[in-house]
Amino acid sequence: KDGLPIHNARVKYYDYNGADNSYTEGEPYDYANCDIYKTFRNRDPRLWQTVMPPYHVNTTSTGINDFTYDESNNFKYMEYLRKFPSRGNETGLTDNGKPVYRIPEVQTGYYLISGHKALPSGNWGGNLQPNVPNTSLSSSGAMSSALAAGLTPFNSSKTYQLCKSGYFVWKHHAGWDRQDQNVAKEISDKPLFKIEEVLLNYAEAKFELGAFNQTVADQTINLLRDRAEVGRMTVAEIGSDFDPDRDPSIDPVLWEIRRERLIELMGESFSFEDVRRWKKADWYVNKQHYGAYVENATAQGINSISLGETGILKQGGT
Repeated sequence: KDGLPIHNARVKYYDYNGADNSYTEGEPYDYANCDIYKTFRNRDPRLWQTVMPPYHVNTTSTGINDFTYDESNNFKYMEYLRKFPSRGNETGLTDNGKPVYRIPEVQTGYYLISGHKALPSGNWGGNLQPNVPNTSLSSSGAMSSALAAGLTPFNSSKTYQLCKSGYFVWKHHAGWDRQDQNVAKEISDKPLFKIEEVLLNYAEAKFELGAFNQTVADQTINLLRDRAEVGRMTVAEIGSDFDPDRDPSIDPVLWEIRRERLIELMGESFSFEDVRRWKKADWYVNKQHYGAYVENATAQGINSISLGETGILKQGGT
């Protein structure tokens, strides 16, 4: 069954300019050279913690969960692997002259990684996921031709960590837990009410009361942004032209407060109720939802039928 996807408009909420650490739009899209690797670049790093970033590793004949790092195409497929701890252990084996790594067996204990997330990913049974994005709209046979051309494959032939949009939500995927399909082994806390929600509730309430200012921003939103190491909110800089994609009926400061809420609580079942509360389904829901951008050459191997759901649509597709 397909996992939880989000669509392209929600991904674009994660704005971050890495050059000057400013609170601004991310890198503009070059529509002549669209690529999911570029989509994730220069954005709020909370995006990588919420949506599994793109990568590719080579599978090997030494074991079902063995892999080597794919350094082809000027290290394209390594970009986001380098930002996370490795989930693989060295085996001492080689394949085509490259060191072979192995995803640990779930029965042997914890994965012994230094953080909550690690790549390449694996499912709850400890099985390797060799390629992201992994969509249900692409044929597995298109992978080799895409890699040979330096493009992005959209299918790994694996039936897990799968979605239609190309943006698979892995926010609650705990890579450091021992996982067992028969016995409860996980130790990660699963908070029901947390400080992020408290701060965001307070920020929004203060705005609705006409009392939101820089002091409140520093007490709430900027605490979250400092933790994420992204630019701080400066209320005086947020004018009508701050975000060209803003709903013009919404005050620009309130728009940014809501954006922060959507980003911080993404994938935690808040957004649907928030949109109802804001009475903004016409803006957030009642639109065609698109998936990841796809190069024209790769798109030929993608079935664009989305059945009305969030998915990847080709030009002239349905």
